[in-house]
Amino acid sequence: MLVVVGIVCSAATQANAQTYEAATQRAVELARAKQYPQAAETLESIADEFPQDFELVLRLARLNFKAERYVRAQHYYAAALALAGASKAAQIGLAWTLLRRGQREQARAQFRRVLDRWPGTAAAERGLRQCQPQPAVVLVPSTSLTAYAYRDHAFKDGSLGMTVRLPLWIKNRVLLGLAYRGSHCWTVDRFETGRVKNFDQHEGYLTAGLVWPDFGLRASYALVSDGTGYWTLIHAVGLTGRYSALFGDLRLSANITFYSDMDVVRVGPSWTLPLTSWLSVVPALRLQYAVANGQSLQLLGKERATLASGSLSVHLRNRIGALWLGATYGDQVRPANLDLNLVFDSTDRVVLSTWIGASLNLANSWTPLLALSLVQLESPIDRTNGISSTMQGVTVGVSRRW
Repeated sequence: MLVVVGIVCSAATQANAQTYEAATQRAVELARAKQYPQAAETLESIADEFPQDFELVLRLARLNFKAERYVRAQHYYAAALALAGASKAAQIGLAWTLLRRGQREQARAQFRRVLDRWPGTAAAERGLRQCQPQPAVVLVPSTSLTAYAYRDHAFKDGSLGMTVRLPLWIKNRVLLGLAYRGSHCWTVDRFETGRVKNFDQHEGYLTAGLVWPDFGLRASYALVSDGTGYWTLIHAVGLTGRYSALFGDLRLSANITFYSDMDVVRVGPSWTLPLTSWLSVVPALRLQYAVANGQSLQLLGKERATLASGSLSVHLRNRIGALWLGATYGDQVRPANLDLNLVFDSTDRVVLSTWIGASLNLANSWTPLLALSLVQLESPIDRTNGISSTMQGVTVGVSRRW
């Protein structure tokens, strides 16, 4: 009986050794090709089988650091130190990970612990210099110009608007934001004189937030003056929370917009899922609950309605710049996204929207951007029929960090 057990154990040990060798060899090949996320995932597939293997855990920490997955890197560096607290490599790696995550005070303390134990360590001295206090106040102003053209719309033809944003960061923890958008809109009166009618719209946004590496909370308020005279002043308030974990950023946003004829509540979660160090996808869900003051044509003759929509976007980002694209599908009534300084105050229903944009990181902290969008609209004419149209937009802008 003992002989059989010994043979079985020996075979299992041999199989585990072969799995370990194959995974580590594959990870080395991927790392040489600078495919760090894939290399880390290869080793993570065997990590549970070798929880006491210090070298394996340390490799996982390094690969995730190179992949810019700093939450995961910190997790594995902490695990490595739990196995071998005296490891110089793990101590330094943890300090650099903290620095990359923006936790400067913790990183500074960790670099000093390394230098107290191993004086003259160049990597720790270099990291300590980078931990020098940042400016207490950082301003990142931006401005953009957006033009919209409507096609096949019964009442609208175009608009041109300018947006100015002034977000202020205090000690990298407190966000205070102010934004203004002014738009000039025009339409042709096709049913009466055929003359062009012009009106202006003004929008103001206030934002306040608290930010930590793993958590974030943001509150927003918007005030919109619609030049058509269709509504009185429009008010909107919103709250967004973020939680960052090993598997990405989870966000939950909620806002309510108050019109003279309707109130609209909008709630939805989103998930920023990192696939590589430079690529992430963001699936999102949005639920709306609209309550009208009496029957509303926009709600298809109802006094209240519940609507759902979903979106999927892809983001590519590196030191050179960023590229993003995505689409939203599903019926929406006057959607508001206060994180993006957006209140869509229209009698149209949004059926489908797509967008693509790019930005470039230039010298001296200048960042120009270009974005295109296409929105499919439905203008209800009775409870069962509507007129379909499209809204095409182009935005050019620039921001700078001060």
